[in-house]
Amino acid sequence: MKTSVKLTAIAAAAVLGLASCADNNDIVVPGGEGRIFLSTTLNSDVKVHSRSEVDDLRDNALIWISNSKGVVYQFESASDVPADGIRLTSDNYVAEAWAGDSVPASFTDRHFYGFTAFSVSSGDNKAVEITAKIANSVVAVNIDESVNAVMTDISMTVGHSQGSLTFAGETLDKRGYFMMNSRDKDLEWTLSGKTLDGQEYTRTGKIEGAKKATLYNINVRCSESNDELGGAYFEITIDDSAIEIIDQIEILQSPIFTGLGFDLNKVIRASQGEMGRRSIWISATSDIVGLELSSPLFETMFGIPGGRFDFIKMEDGSLKQSIVDGGINYYYNLDPDTKQATVKLNFEEAFTNALPDGQTDIDILVTDLNGKSTPARLSMMISADPVTLQPIVDADIWATKASLKAVINKPGTTGIRVLYRDNNSTEWTEAETQVAGNDVTANLTGLTPGTTYEYCVEAGDYQSTAQRFTTESPLQVPNASFEDWYTEGKVVVPGTDLSFWDTGNHGSSTMSKTVTDSSTDYHHGEGSQCAKLVSQFVGVGSIGKFAAGNIFAGNYLYTAGTNGELGWGRSFTSRPSAVKAWVRYEPGTAVNKKGAGSHIAVGESDKGVIYVALTDDQTVKYSNSSSNLNGTEWPCVVKTADFAKWQFDRDNKQVIADGKTIKNVLGMGQVIFSEKTTQDGLVEVTIPIEYIRTDAKASNLIFVASASLYGDYFEGGEGSTLYLDDIQFIYE
Repeated sequence: MKTSVKLTAIAAAAVLGLASCADNNDIVVPGGEGRIFLSTTLNSDVKVHSRSEVDDLRDNALIWISNSKGVVYQFESASDVPADGIRLTSDNYVAEAWAGDSVPASFTDRHFYGFTAFSVSSGDNKAVEITAKIANSVVAVNIDESVNAVMTDISMTVGHSQGSLTFAGETLDKRGYFMMNSRDKDLEWTLSGKTLDGQEYTRTGKIEGAKKATLYNINVRCSESNDELGGAYFEITIDDSAIEIIDQIEILQSPIFTGLGFDLNKVIRASQGEMGRRSIWISATSDIVGLELSSPLFETMFGIPGGRFDFIKMEDGSLKQSIVDGGINYYYNLDPDTKQATVKLNFEEAFTNALPDGQTDIDILVTDLNGKSTPARLSMMISADPVTLQPIVDADIWATKASLKAVINKPGTTGIRVLYRDNNSTEWTEAETQVAGNDVTANLTGLTPGTTYEYCVEAGDYQSTAQRFTTESPLQVPNASFEDWYTEGKVVVPGTDLSFWDTGNHGSSTMSKTVTDSSTDYHHGEGSQCAKLVSQFVGVGSIGKFAAGNIFAGNYLYTAGTNGELGWGRSFTSRPSAVKAWVRYEPGTAVNKKGAGSHIAVGESDKGVIYVALTDDQTVKYSNSSSNLNGTEWPCVVKTADFAKWQFDRDNKQVIADGKTIKNVLGMGQVIFSEKTTQDGLVEVTIPIEYIRTDAKASNLIFVASASLYGDYFEGGEGSTLYLDDIQFIYE
């Protein structure tokens, strides 16, 4: 059965054809324009089991619409396509879609591409569908049982100059996906293994002119001949066929809410009797089967137990009529051509004029025929006060600053001032207050960390009731001067037996090496020692790996062969502006013994690094049944054996976990030491922290120092040394 993964990035045109209600007008297309509803179909060659996989394809689908003059619309996600269609002037167009990940070689990442040409005439209202086909050349390797009888350690490596895959063990049954380019038109393959007498065996070949959307089955079997003359002992055939579409999953956009003439995400404010009618458009990609409203007010106003009812499923006609008479009604339409459904939900003046003083919240839940549900909340504030002070948002309170907000209820209100004071003071201080429309904002600076303040708002003779907030405490990290150390077996650990810090010593100690230790060579302030991070080759002869001297906030989780698995981050609930430390850096000559890349050239001077990041409360679960820390959760898990999929991406300020981005980073700062410290002893370094998110409080701290910038890739200079002492977080 040929099926597909379908991403429907459309929602209903707003109420088409409700002629029965004069106040529910169609949204018409202007003269000379037409409107299209765009959907994209991705042909999948494997069954899609995961909802997250489907959502990733939808969220990463790039869609362009072009005409002869160039790109007219560009959407970064299928979810970005307008809910009420796309308006276009009369012309000829091409719609293109790209989805998935375009990587040279992968067992999991696929890339899709498709396009369709269409025209738009004045007054058009039509659907346009793009069918995107897989753009990879796909390879499967089939090893016959006859081969297993005469050879061991069998593997097949397939690829081109940009990337390759090895089919062996668990990956032998997988499909490999390759992106071809103008330079790499062929896929080269190498069969490797050992004969029964222990001899190494290899055989090579190529798939010439590998085509996209084509499956190449490489079949390996043992021929009946026992003569290995010229390598003819193994018979290798390659069958090619067009990709067969295996699965069909329709990913439909959830119902969408739009407030008519107001922002549904904000509280609507008015005096008693002045709220007026409020209407909400609801659009869905299929029939709407549920329209649930809930509010404690409904229990007292309509006598509904629990204050919850479903307009569509309601069977009590008299109750439904009393709700309509009370000022709540809706109008529904299902377009017979596009199958798009729309609802206009009205809260008439008969309802809004009866609202009590204070804020009324009405929760709305819409469910469509596909089982997709979307919640929304309509919030209406009735107040005679000219201005209302907003409760402060936790994320707006820092150690030395805070953002206070108020909302004007009566247009034309003047003399608005925001006042604040220390909780122990009797004198108010006037904040610098900005008014934009009905929004009032006061940004306070120079506050004292860990202190409680009161604040209020004034307008003429009116003064609101005071509210309170407490600034963040100026947290510091334990053992910041690295005076405390202990030994666990033969592993040297900074701190006590309940340490905040850890190092790669757990891995290097297997070869009786310590890459990070205490040192009395240098120190700053009180105490007599600091941390000394020394990069070195850990192994015997040519067997081993380069290991960077390192220290980090967190826990060393497990040694997997010659690779480490680390849990980065410790609890930290403040947001400093910078971090200071006393350091000294002495680089070694760059080498690349058994490195995992080419980030630094042989002979080039090594570089050291310190970086710090504050994260929210999102964590990554560590999974390794061989570790006694299996199941623990960390802001970031690093696995050096598969660094591309498990790392902290410093350049993009984000965590990568199992190949997926975890957007939990609030702020970050780093310093790279590119040359030897020329001053005597330790020097003071300040690392400003840049905040990229201000919507959440900090929950965790990531802090990493390394004597080799690319130590994660096992690259750097033997002997590179970073001394570290007296870490201090700054709040200003």
